[in-house]
Amino acid sequence: MEEDKRRCGIVRDSLGGTEDRCVSSCAAMPDDRCTVTAIRHNGRVNRRHRAASDPTWQDAAIAAANRFRHLDGASRDRLIGQAEDFDRSRYWEGLDGLEVTPAKRGHVAAHASLLTLNIGLGMLSDVTSILLAPHSSMRTTQHRIGGSIVSEGEACVLGQALLHGPVRLSWSQVSAESSVVAGTSVLLHEFAHKIDMADGYSDGIPPIDNRRRSRDFEATAEHVLVRLQSGAISPPLRRYAATNRTELFAVATEGFFLRSSELATHYPDLHEALKGFYQQDPTTVRS
Repeated sequence: MEEDKRRCGIVRDSLGGTEDRCVSSCAAMPDDRCTVTAIRHNGRVNRRHRAASDPTWQDAAIAAANRFRHLDGASRDRLIGQAEDFDRSRYWEGLDGLEVTPAKRGHVAAHASLLTLNIGLGMLSDVTSILLAPHSSMRTTQHRIGGSIVSEGEACVLGQALLHGPVRLSWSQVSAESSVVAGTSVLLHEFAHKIDMADGYSDGIPPIDNRRRSRDFEATAEHVLVRLQSGAISPPLRRYAATNRTELFAVATEGFFLRSSELATHYPDLHEALKGFYQQDPTTVRS
């Protein structure tokens, strides 16, 4: 199978009226190296920091970890340790003049490490760098209405993950989701895409060593996708999850960690599949 270079993420469609409408931002890339180079020339680059030495990094990382009440003290300590490793081993870049502070890095790194807590930081080996933009960016979207009729519109990109490349995040969106109980997370969404890409493909099936478990995960995802595409969508999943298996995995990961009881109620098989993969159970609340 020929390897394709894809970018996946969240965009908000300006044609969606009062409801935020997410559409796929996966597209073939001509050359990811050229794209990343162009961005680096216009951003502030921060590289290989000593995360643990800055108290604001620690405060931000601990605050992020404390949001997830299924973690006990030992798990939170391991999460912070993974976040420190993640922070030190990636390139951090601020776009359009945004300063990448230790607190911003700590917040992002802790969310990334939540996903890998019990499956290993190697699952994010495809994350080469993290690009933080002040706000969302605009791009043209196309929607096929029927036959050869195509409607075009503008969409704001909240986050993107590029295969063998960077994760780009809108800091205004990240900040908004950290200050309220949003039930969504561009951070978890984009890093879920990167976990999906760890085996070199973006197909909505994360790397699972056991062949039978991998087939079971795929069957569960396909069943849920068919249900969503038929219009039977229940919280915490949203319409964007019906785009394809890739977006289903990312949206379901958000739901799994942020609204786990709802996911378990409405999509019990999917919840069990994610619990088996991530080796965590966010429905368990600890003091």
